[in-house]
Amino acid sequence: MKKRLKPQIIYMLIFMFLPLKTAAAEVYRMTVRAYDNCKVCTGKTPKHKAYGITKSGKVASHGTVAVDPKMIPLGTKLKIEGYENRIFRAEDIGKAVKGRRIEIWMESHNKALRFGKKKLRVFVMK
Repeated sequence: MKKRLKPQIIYMLIFMFLPLKTAAAEVYRMTVRAYDNCKVCTGKTPKHKAYGITKSGKVASHGTVAVDPKMIPLGTKLKIEGYENRIFRAEDIGKAVKGRRIEIWMESHNKALRFGKKKLRVFVMK
């Protein structure tokens, strides 16, 4: 009896090579965490003039990622394992974001906490 691949495995195999077909990409295994605009995550209150504003000057929204600009330049497009249908953009930096660490922006602190800390493949589009 032939063994069949599970749909999840096939989907992951397709995703692994999809970014390489659409554009040249570097793949890194990175620690991925989440953050939001709250004072706990950013140190800024809603009264602060830069509240919700990223290092690149844009308003943080879905698809915003904080990176180490020495490793991934601001403005770079990213794909993240588990979020195959979304293209992220490196628009922010953070004190704890160094080397192979990135942080995905979420709309609430509870969602950021639930996301936790994960090791995922990150495709850095060239």
